Amino acid sequence: MPEFINPKYADATRTSFKSPTRLECMMQDYAKLLPTEAKVGFTRYPLEFGYFPCKNDIVTAARLAAEGTPPHGAASAEAAVYHANCELLRILGANVAAPSERRWRGGPQLMGPAVVLWPDFAPSLAELCKKLPCPEKISIASGSSLELRGSGLAIEHLNLEGALRVVAGPGVTLCIRELTIRNRGREFVALSDAEQDGEAPEELRIRGYRC
Repeated sequence: MPEFINPKYADATRTSFKSPTRLECMMQDYAKLLPTEAKVGFTRYPLEFGYFPCKNDIVTAARLAAEGTPPHGAASAEAAVYHANCELLRILGANVAAPSERRWRGGPQLMGPAVVLWPDFAPSLAELCKKLPCPEKISIASGSSLELRGSGLAIEHLNLEGALRVVAGPGVTLCIRELTIRNRGREFVALSDAEQDGEAPEELRIRGYRC
């Protein structure tokens, strides 16, 4: 594979490295190495369904966001997962609140309902269709959080304004016929200066908030 050097500079002066540089290669260049008779194909899918990089610290993420560049930090990666799950529900026909802008130390971030679909609940869109047979009867309000886990779980009718976590253990079959939840939910709260400076654990400091 052809190799190249992609240095990461500390600042715009480009006089010092942020981290030791290294040789890299591009996986997409592999096709160029194949003989002309080789069959080469590719699959395209919407960016929001599979590209959630978390490779920048919170300071770098904030700078990139201010420049109008995708921040690729912990907060944006987490929000991207929630957004992808919300989009899957919308594709099926569920009523899911649109995201709104929130500001963290890592910069502005679009945050919609925090929806987590565990792989054992719905590893694919086809499985999600089976687990939510009446998606038009699924409604998730702004600021809500939803976590669904378990291969034996199915939901026919849900109206959510708050937080809900449903877990169907191994071997358990659970079908929610109709459920309305209205509670205080789980709030995402920005860390204080003291927490960001070290009082909070690292898994919170890299995001800039707690929930």
